Amino acid sequence: MSTSEAPASPSSDQKPEGAVPGKFWAIAGVVAVAVGVGGFFIGSAVKKGDYDKGKPAYNEIYKVGYADGAKAGNAAGQKAGKQEGERLGEKQGLEQGTKAGLNLGVKQGEAAGITKGRSEGASRGALAALGGFPTWTPNAPYVTVFENGTVKEVPYRVVTRTQMKAGYNYYLCNGGTQACSQKFPSDGNL
Repeated sequence: MSTSEAPASPSSDQKPEGAVPGKFWAIAGVVAVAVGVGGFFIGSAVKKGDYDKGKPAYNEIYKVGYADGAKAGNAAGQKAGKQEGERLGEKQGLEQGTKAGLNLGVKQGEAAGITKGRSEGASRGALAALGGFPTWTPNAPYVTVFENGTVKEVPYRVVTRTQMKAGYNYYLCNGGTQACSQKFPSDGNL
C-alpha cells in the first residue's frame, strides 16, 4: 500500500474504535434497575426496624421534627399574635380615646358654657341694673334715681342719671323724684 492511497471506508459490520455496543447499555440499565430495587427493599427492611416508635432513629427524627415544628409554630403564633394584638390595641385605643375625648370635650364645653353664661349674665344684669344706659364714664360722680327691678335677679334699676359737673349745684326737685342742677353764679354767690 502506498502512502497516497485513500483509507478504505469501514464496512457496515465494522464499528468505529471506542464505540460501545447497544446490548451493553441495555444490560447495564437492567442491572442498575435490579440493583436499585434490591437496594430499596434491603434498605427498607434495615431502616424500618431503626425507625420504630421508641428507637433512637425514631426519637432523633421526632426531636428534629418537634424542634422545627415548635420554631415554625412559634414564629407563626408570634406573627398572628402581633397582628391580633395590633388590631385589638387599635380598637381598644380608639374606644378609650373616644370616651376620654368625649369626657374632656364635655368638661371643656361645660367650663366654656359657664364662663360665657356668667359673662353674658353679668352683662345683662348690669345693663338691666344700670337702666339700659349703654355708656357710663368711669370715676365720674352721678346723681341717680332707682326704682324696683323688673326681674327677680335684679332687684333695682336706674331710671334716670345725671352726671355731675364742676360749677353746678345739685338738689332734689319735682317733689323729690328728680335731680335738678343750677349753675353757680360767676361771682360765686348763690
